[in-house]
Amino acid sequence: MVRCAVLWLAIAAGVSWCLGCRSTGGGKDPARSITGEWVLGWMHGRGPDAPPEGRGHAWIRIEADGQLRGHTGLNQLSGAVDAGALTAAEFRPGPVATTKMGGPPAVMEYEAEFLRLLQRSTRFRVDEGVLVLSDDSGELLRFDRASGERPGSPGAPIPSTPSIHGEWILEWMDGRGPVTAPAGRESPRLSIAADGGLRGWTCVNHLSGQLDAGALKRGEFAAGPMAMTEMGAEPEAMQLEADFARLLGRATRFRIDEDRTLVLSDDSGELLRFARKP
Repeated sequence: MVRCAVLWLAIAAGVSWCLGCRSTGGGKDPARSITGEWVLGWMHGRGPDAPPEGRGHAWIRIEADGQLRGHTGLNQLSGAVDAGALTAAEFRPGPVATTKMGGPPAVMEYEAEFLRLLQRSTRFRVDEGVLVLSDDSGELLRFDRASGERPGSPGAPIPSTPSIHGEWILEWMDGRGPVTAPAGRESPRLSIAADGGLRGWTCVNHLSGQLDAGALKRGEFAAGPMAMTEMGAEPEAMQLEADFARLLGRATRFRIDEDRTLVLSDDSGELLRFARKP
């Protein structure tokens, strides 16, 4: 009987160990299992994720160094999690910053709840391609690993990154229609490099900045702060520059149409259209 009891305990311990391995992704390092892009599939208090009409699913991307970025369904988000804690299957996010686009009440509520639960999370596990974030009260968020489709747009192919590289000349601007530069001025233009480097001309001043090269792969236009020279000009040219810079700063995504037009937009619609420079 003693030998049977010992054997039973050994088998039980082995089963328990195997179950533990499954909860962390089949024995993989938890920090490795969580890296990558994840699309929200379930939210505590809401059940299966159903974003407000006309909005994509929220998603996050976690890098090996703990960098965190994503989208709330309304705004881009960025921050970091404790990379060391990830090795112990702990999820310790720092402050999360978001862009400041507004939206209908239902969309704002969805975003607020997602961010609240994301920051409440203290641990994680990865089970068969599903990332589960939780705290002491239980599961808070579940995500599916992203496939080769753009999150929130089933069946839409990821734009080819090189398609946006090169030089573009402004043709159309929201609120103005077709753009004609003031007499003696060149039209605004952009040049986008493979590493996301951004430079251009406003019709008065040179501009420079940086795009998130990784976001370009998902059809997103995520620009950091932009610097400009400080030349002055006639009021008409200065107004064109101000409108161009404002709309450029608002843009959150892009597409390349069949006629080789680059379209920058945000949740309100199209903002700027450019023709590729010959």
